[in-house]
Amino acid sequence: MHMPRWPAAVALRSSTSIATDRSTALTADTVTYLDHGCRTALAVSDAGTTLRLRELTREESLARSALEAAIAAGRELLASHATSSAVHRGMAESLGAFPDAIVQGHGVGMDIREYPLLVPPVDIRLKDECVDVATDLELQAGMVVNLEASLFGLKDASLHVEETYLVTENGAEPLARGEIDTEGHSGRPAIDGEGSR
Repeated sequence: MHMPRWPAAVALRSSTSIATDRSTALTADTVTYLDHGCRTALAVSDAGTTLRLRELTREESLARSALEAAIAAGRELLASHATSSAVHRGMAESLGAFPDAIVQGHGVGMDIREYPLLVPPVDIRLKDECVDVATDLELQAGMVVNLEASLFGLKDASLHVEETYLVTENGAEPLARGEIDTEGHSGRPAIDGEGSR
C-alpha cells in the first residue's frame, strides 16, 4: 500500500490556524489547536491537543477547564445503549461560561470519522438496501469514540481537548487521554494532551 509522504515539518501559524507550511514560524506567545493522527494498514487514529509556548492566561485557563468538564461529562455518558445525541447534550450543557465552545464526537477506526456522530439530534435516517437506522445511534459496547471540545476566538489563542474511548456495557475505557500539566514549564513549550495509554 502506498502512503503519501508528508512534509518533514509541520508549522503552526501564530494565531489559531494550522498549516503544513515550512515558511511559517511559531512565536513565543503561540497557543493553538493541533489536530493530528496517523493511518496504518487497517486502522486510523485521530487526536487533538493544545500546543502552547507560554503559560495560559486566566481566561484561557478557565476556558480549558470548561473544555475538560465537557469531555468528562461526555465520558460519564458513554455507555452501551446511550444515544449519541445524549452524549452531545451532556457535553454542551457542561460548558458553563463558555457556551460558544464547540463540542462533538465521532466514531474512529477504519476511517477518521465514522458513525456514531455525537451531534444534536436530527430526524434523518441512514438508509439503503441493507440498513435503515436513525442517525441518533444507540452506542454499543465495542465502539471506539472520540470526544472533542474546542474554543476559538480567545484573542490569538485556540484551545482543544480530544480523548478516545472504547465504549463498554457500563461506561468507557480510555484509549488515548489528554493530560494537562498545570504547573509552570520553566519557559519550555508544552503540548496539552500529551500522553496516552
